[in-house]
Amino acid sequence: MTGLVKNIDKHLQGNKKSRGAMILLAENDTGNAKRLEKLAEKEKIKMPLTINGSGKKPPAKYKLNPKAKYTVIVYEKKKTIKSFALKKIGDDDIKEIVKTLSAKAG
Repeated sequence: MTGLVKNIDKHLQGNKKSRGAMILLAENDTGNAKRLEKLAEKEKIKMPLTINGSGKKPPAKYKLNPKAKYTVIVYEKKKTIKSFALKKIGDDDIKEIVKTLSAKAG
């Protein structure tokens, strides 16, 4: 997950027209908050890292695949352009996500 977050953040820093955030679907507790703070500090992540207000349950309107461990949604003007539902994150997945982000930022 760290590699994906770092690559998305790098893209966002290089393109001021793009925006993004990482939302952790987990209990909103001190332990998880500290994990995100440490990740941001250690990896110098600038994009917002936050915890879902409803804990582990995603908002129904996002229609996330329950079998996916990681989901990346690329939006443009509040419309979903592409959604990536992943059980694990590989280098090819990261490249495809950043490629999609770059195409939309151009």
